[in-house]
Amino acid sequence: MKKEKFLEYFKNVPVSVNNLYGDPFFPLQEENTFEKLDSLKSTGHKGIVAIITKSEITEEQAIRLQKYAKYLKLIVLVSISGLPNKVIKGKPYECTSNNRYNGLKNCKKYNIPALAYVRPFIPPYNTSRECIENIFKSVSESGIDIMVVSGLRGNDEILLNSGISEEEKEKWSFRVKIIPTDVRKLLNEFKEKYNIKLFERTSCGVAYALGEEYSYNPYQASPQLAKCYNCLLKSTCFDKKDSEIFKPTEEDLELINMLGYSAHINTYDTGEVCKVNPLKRTECESCCTSCYKLKRNSIELENVERGISLGDTSMLRLLTKKLVYGKGVREVGDKNVAYPTSEILKGLPIYMVNSWWVYARSTSYCYNCSYCMIGKYYSDCKKEEELGSNPSEVAEIIWNRCNQKQRNEMMV
Repeated sequence: MKKEKFLEYFKNVPVSVNNLYGDPFFPLQEENTFEKLDSLKSTGHKGIVAIITKSEITEEQAIRLQKYAKYLKLIVLVSISGLPNKVIKGKPYECTSNNRYNGLKNCKKYNIPALAYVRPFIPPYNTSRECIENIFKSVSESGIDIMVVSGLRGNDEILLNSGISEEEKEKWSFRVKIIPTDVRKLLNEFKEKYNIKLFERTSCGVAYALGEEYSYNPYQASPQLAKCYNCLLKSTCFDKKDSEIFKPTEEDLELINMLGYSAHINTYDTGEVCKVNPLKRTECESCCTSCYKLKRNSIELENVERGISLGDTSMLRLLTKKLVYGKGVREVGDKNVAYPTSEILKGLPIYMVNSWWVYARSTSYCYNCSYCMIGKYYSDCKKEEELGSNPSEVAEIIWNRCNQKQRNEMMV
């Protein structure tokens, strides 16, 4: 593979900036966020660049962001929940929902692609008819008409109640997110009333907001779970699930081999479609984005017994935009799940989450939300530790390592 093509894979990966252990717009983090945007701009990043925030985006910040939106495929995801302060215990910064709606208004005013990221739904704190309608009404009044919703892993009481065992807390933390049926009915009612375009998968909502043809996560074969049948992307995404655009190429396989993995391509004229009932999705062990249950067009990683994790499958999936999986590889609650395990990538600043290549700096500050998985299980991260990297910069290092490895093998 030529270097230009190799680097192109990394330039097109979806990146999230400062999305862990804090917030992109905390006072001590804000300038670092803009520095990272400068870095992505300078390396000519072509993929989606997301800023996920609970903080208010002021008019001054929006003006700065607007300049980057001209060069980067930038999108702002504003987290909104409608939860009261007894559930969101902000320290040292407090951020109300009104501030977040102002942030959406400023994004709209300065032509920065944005959507409302409404989550989590915790009965009874924010699931009343009045509360949910107020969220839809306020988002609509901001001028933003795209919303991504997601549920909660279990019941928030499990964290608020100190009598629950640590073992049970861990089980809670990694359960699949589920939206209660009565809440879903309200979401569908108010999306019609306020003309909101509603998505239940981040990558699908982001793709629509940015005018992409299809989701960059392979949800096409999970129509019931991802709500494909009524999706605004259906004609270019779900309806084409067996088309060439979703079939892995020999070039994809070459990239994966270069990165130190053994793999092969699976192709089917008509791939299987997931039939898991959304109400019973916790009964499926596999992760939708790395599904190993279905016969589908995909890249299958071999030698999974050596310890391949979701960090590996997530990275390769985001690079290739194809389904990549290893049989039995799933979320098991390991703190190291975000790090790829390949020898050639060892020690490199690569950190993956389900929808994003992470480019972040940790801080010791956050809103201390009682339902946060990171706050409970990953709080030992060192202050100001870098998590992840600019994909183009790390790609240069990987390319040099690959060439050195090839030279060494030729000398043997």
